[in-house]
Amino acid sequence: MVARPDRRQREQPRPVQAPPHVINNSWGQTVEHNFDDFFRAIDEAWSAAGIFSVWSSGNTSPYAACDTVSSPGSAESAYSVGAYASDGTLALFSRKGEGEGGRIKPEISAPGVAVTSSYPNDGYVAMSGTSMAAPHVAGAVAALWSYDPTLIGQVEETRRLLAESAVDVDDTECGGTAGFNNKYGEGRLDLVRLLELAPRQGGTLTGVVTADGAPVSGVDVMISGPFSRSVGTDKDGRFKVSLPVGDYQISTESFGYLPATASAAIALGQDTSVEIALTAAARHDISGRVIDDKKQPVPNADVSVKDTPLDAVRTDANGAFTIAGVPEGRYGLAVTPNACFSPTSVPLTVGAENTSLEIPVGLVVDKGGYSCSVSEGEYLRGTDPVTYGSGVWATVNLPFPVALYNGSHDSLAISLRGVISPDNSTGPGFGGAGLFPFTVSSPRPVRLRRRSLHGGHQGRRRGRVRHRVPRRQDLGLPDPVRVHGAGQLLGHAHPLGQGDLRVRRRHRDRRPGDRRRPAPSPASRAGPAWTASGSPRTSRCSTTG
Repeated sequence: MVARPDRRQREQPRPVQAPPHVINNSWGQTVEHNFDDFFRAIDEAWSAAGIFSVWSSGNTSPYAACDTVSSPGSAESAYSVGAYASDGTLALFSRKGEGEGGRIKPEISAPGVAVTSSYPNDGYVAMSGTSMAAPHVAGAVAALWSYDPTLIGQVEETRRLLAESAVDVDDTECGGTAGFNNKYGEGRLDLVRLLELAPRQGGTLTGVVTADGAPVSGVDVMISGPFSRSVGTDKDGRFKVSLPVGDYQISTESFGYLPATASAAIALGQDTSVEIALTAAARHDISGRVIDDKKQPVPNADVSVKDTPLDAVRTDANGAFTIAGVPEGRYGLAVTPNACFSPTSVPLTVGAENTSLEIPVGLVVDKGGYSCSVSEGEYLRGTDPVTYGSGVWATVNLPFPVALYNGSHDSLAISLRGVISPDNSTGPGFGGAGLFPFTVSSPRPVRLRRRSLHGGHQGRRRGRVRHRVPRRQDLGLPDPVRVHGAGQLLGHAHPLGQGDLRVRRRHRDRRPGDRRRPAPSPASRAGPAWTASGSPRTSRCSTTG
């Protein structure tokens, strides 16, 4: 699966059933001059399918001598790449040939020293290696095939053009010739000359897309025929593409407009132009209700029309929603309820007549049998801020023992990430028992309160302990949290201001040694509760049982 920009917004990638044109392979092994053919059949299959594969020749630090290239870049089938610096000299770490069967390696060289590269956590760093050089060649092939689509899938012809356009470097220290040696290969990559050598055995298709005489930008234009291609219109509603000779069918897709079609014949060396007029699609309001498995309304669920610029709406107290002005067509309707329910999506067809929708969402139940529900709560504000030392956890001593999933506790740990846990090892990716795995946009006070097992809200005792959760970015679970080592409890949560969040154990098999006690009355089912507040409604997590 590969991704391309979304048709309507061109912002979110989505998978399409299409093979890639170019595959970059920036990987190898640490052992020098070691040959292994475990991947060769795959590489040869790529080439047979018209996929151009590029391979790093490998690195040895601080210096790579002659005869150091290893698999996979050493293979006869691999088009491998060495690295050179900004002054054009080969990098000391760049591995050299010969390759397998006495073949000259690498095939070509490209920039690979102090190359600015994207890096995890939204960063950029300067990196060096043949892993930086190989993507230059992969990008050059992509540029060539985009400039001249008649070359797409022509792997051997593309290799020939790369060799012919490369700048020769006369360095035969490791063998070879001035034009093809075991240090620079065919020479240094030259993209400008590569494009100049493109045969371009076809013509050009230009077009303009309008609606009511005005240009329409961002329209997807799909072209099918001897060669298939998709392009988008610019701000003036225009597009231009090079195509092989032949007859083509053209279709458009743009949010808010009906599909349109046209045809064109491409002749060798000729420009062909088309004009496509769009018709605006009729718009209708779409309404419905989101309900649970008991046909009860689910409020505060976000409902959106997928892959469109329409804003999401939120269900009201009756679970009802209305999305205004949806153009006729086929869509997907996405429903994201609060963390107690699983997100879902349903198909949506908008026509001249539309019936009200009823969308069920399922309750999330983890492997331990726990689920949650949303209810009203009190407005309570904490007074004592939690203080943190050098770590990310602070311990809060409790005025009474608290039963939380896996035992009774005299203290709780509160993390900077908003996790409340019996110990400081709980957290996203670590498992363990925990409640309130939220991050919040402003200081949130936390009140710990115990309810009587037999008196419900009327049986409060031993006072209250109030603490403040530190400021964080937004409300929601940073990662799924594993409760009692049994399963994932929640993946995200609505803001505290939208209602209480109560975690309830629906069912759990009794374990050996569990204390038996009389069944609690209906009024006392909530058990011990911990409440985070900071808005007119509170978020309450409680165990029942």
